[in-house]
Amino acid sequence: MLHTRTTVTIVLALLQLLDLPRYVEAQYSDFGATTKYCYSCMSEDFLLHWPYLDEVYYRPINFTDHCFKIPARANIGMMPCSHSMCVTVIEPRILAGQHIGNNIIRGCFSGVFKHGATPRTATQNVLDTSCMRMPAHKLLPPRLAGRSSNRTVELCWCVGQLCNDYPSVAINRR
Repeated sequence: MLHTRTTVTIVLALLQLLDLPRYVEAQYSDFGATTKYCYSCMSEDFLLHWPYLDEVYYRPINFTDHCFKIPARANIGMMPCSHSMCVTVIEPRILAGQHIGNNIIRGCFSGVFKHGATPRTATQNVLDTSCMRMPAHKLLPPRLAGRSSNRTVELCWCVGQLCNDYPSVAINRR
């Protein structure tokens, strides 16, 4: 174990010396021998409705408008997630029938949803971010699902260190 940590420390020091781009270093550095992390945040709008949303989601590390396009120096929370996939949920914001933006939820699948279906894919086969559009009611508890609208959300999942940074650009509207 000590040898492994020493090796990782040396490799990271070499990466810094070589001044490789920051994102490459992040892909190969591990915060622990077996611990994987996911970004954990929700759009600030969710905080206003938290008493209702608390029935659907677990509380993220933070609520911030930086959750959508994660700036390089933003303080986005991270949560350990060695047992589950990282996820991003993109929920369209509609006002008077017009799409006015998106609300975002990021986290470890088991640390975001209190109810709902797990994406049907084998974790070991996920090499990159995969997404699917799904009815929002599938993420709700049964007593709320029956009263929900016909809106859809985009659910994206991935396996890897802080991989749930998608989308970095606006998604296509449907």
